Amino acid sequence: MPKTKKKIVEVCYSNSLKINRGSYEQENPFYSAKSIMEENGTPIDETAEYARLRNIIDPILVQQYNDAKLDMSKLRVRVKDGKKYPSVTSITKPDPYTGDPEYGIRGTEIHLICNEFITTGKWRVPMEPLTKLKYEDIPYQAFFEKFKDRLDFKDAKLNIEVFNEKHIYSGEIDLVCPVDGVLSLVDLKTGGWDWIQLVAYFKAYGQVKQLAIFDFKNTELEILKLNDPKCVDKWETFLKKRGAFEARFGI
Repeated sequence: MPKTKKKIVEVCYSNSLKINRGSYEQENPFYSAKSIMEENGTPIDETAEYARLRNIIDPILVQQYNDAKLDMSKLRVRVKDGKKYPSVTSITKPDPYTGDPEYGIRGTEIHLICNEFITTGKWRVPMEPLTKLKYEDIPYQAFFEKFKDRLDFKDAKLNIEVFNEKHIYSGEIDLVCPVDGVLSLVDLKTGGWDWIQLVAYFKAYGQVKQLAIFDFKNTELEILKLNDPKCVDKWETFLKKRGAFEARFGI
């Protein structure tokens, strides 16, 4: 009696996409997977196998596309234990900065100068040259002189990297120290600011009793108590922005 030939089916799935890197540069990643299936007493389900292969290939392409979007947007993303944590500042302001880059240069240099002052009690002159802006327009030294009796830098902590494991974001706290005798999470500002950033940092760090802004531009010390309703409002706003960021960039 002749043997019955078993049915053999080949199922293939492939997909590709285009990633526009700008300046006429384009990537075209392509992935393909194939299964060879032999009927063994039960009918071959080609549709289910096709879906299985698709569920392998498509997530790889989506991840590659999202990674490219992040790279092109120059967003800050920290990696911890293989997981990506977008920064608070990238979540709240995901679009590229289009202003004068000297604002960033000046702000970074003033931060470094103030860090040295907090650590050593000594001032140094700015080393990064500016062509349009002036360091004198940000009276950061006058700020510390004005509020010296309210600040305690004896056990100050600087540049603390934090991660929120529940909502998957990261940040870097400028300073933690007592202000008015109360342990405070502090951000140093040379321009505009919003409490949303500090509230998000607090939700990742905890440990402090209040939030504080050192507003160098206006020579003002701003305080926000943790029981202030504004903290709840700012946190809810941040969570909405976090959701929008994930929908846009996939992380």
